[in-house]
Amino acid sequence: MKLIISFTCLVICILISCKHSSENIKDISNSTTNSEIENKDSIPTNSQDFNLSHLKEFPKSLEGCSCYLSENETFFKSHSFFFVTDMEKKAFIAIDEKWIELLLISTTKEMNTFGDYDYEEVYESENYKVELDVQYVGVHGDETWRNKGSIKVHSKDGEIKSISFVGECGC
Repeated sequence: MKLIISFTCLVICILISCKHSSENIKDISNSTTNSEIENKDSIPTNSQDFNLSHLKEFPKSLEGCSCYLSENETFFKSHSFFFVTDMEKKAFIAIDEKWIELLLISTTKEMNTFGDYDYEEVYESENYKVELDVQYVGVHGDETWRNKGSIKVHSKDGEIKSISFVGECGC
């Protein structure tokens, strides 16, 4: 009986802390001004087909636990991200200065885990396929951890872009 009560208390504490952390993330994204949102940065590419962008605002439908990735520490520290995910099945990639929704089609991450280890994921939309190779770096704060890795974006037209990233996941 004590085990059931302890487990129930642990689950409630985790759920409450995830809600508070997600509110903090939303506060950061909603605190940007219009001039900051308009000041978007694109990752330089040689092609005219599509450009990966960094955006300061999170997609409106992203709530709760999440991962958010940037090309480097400078973008990351300024809260500019090119890829975000809900750590379940939905992700967004910033292409040509707008968020494109993607759905998870495969992962090496174990079900019901936070991913505080190395893993690979593949997401798709109608026009893009995104492959993530994520390497766990370490704990960063109470309920967050840092990652690094590489991302490969395939367009339906056959163009491929690959870059390295730094990021963070948490609740």
